[in-house]
Amino acid sequence: MGEQFAAQSVIEELLRHHAGTPKRNAFGRFFGYSPLDADSVSWYLGAKGEIEVGKVLATLPPEWTVFHDLPIGKKGSDIDHLVIGPGGIVTINTKNHSGKKIWVAGQTLMVSGQKVPYIRNADFEANRVTALLRERMPQLQAAQPARPALFPPAENARARFTALDTEVRAARVRRSLWLVAAFVAVFGGYLLVGPQLVTAIIGLLFSGAQ
Repeated sequence: MGEQFAAQSVIEELLRHHAGTPKRNAFGRFFGYSPLDADSVSWYLGAKGEIEVGKVLATLPPEWTVFHDLPIGKKGSDIDHLVIGPGGIVTINTKNHSGKKIWVAGQTLMVSGQKVPYIRNADFEANRVTALLRERMPQLQAAQPARPALFPPAENARARFTALDTEVRAARVRRSLWLVAAFVAVFGGYLLVGPQLVTAIIGLLFSGAQ
């Protein structure tokens, strides 16, 4: 279990989606078009979120053990992070909603005014792990059959995600620079042409009034 890294299954799913995305041409790269298509964005954001949580969990004291991306069930579902230590066993379900407004009260969680079932899902995962541990605790020394993977693992998934992440961030920076350049051009044009245009309009109004 310790061989799995944070966001591994999400990254592999992202790479499968991205494999069919046409490469950006020189025009797209120059103007900072994202290398991701619409279907890949959610997988990319999910991977980024799990990676960030993994970094935080890596700072826990040594008496805590952290596992990532643990397969559970038979339909490709997994536990994002499993933490074991003096305080017990904790399952963590990661979601990435950077820049969104989050509201929590009891069992209700809302993202930008939209109710989402994250707390219910997290409870379900925790209860599922608890049930599995109670069932298999006496059998830990026995060999357990491996669950077959739905897809073969992607080669060099971490390195390929790092390269893709670099492309996405570079495209974002380039788009921001073009937006700044466009604003400067428009504002500069207004300063140069705007006063002359206002003077011309006033002149026309006065000439029409005479």
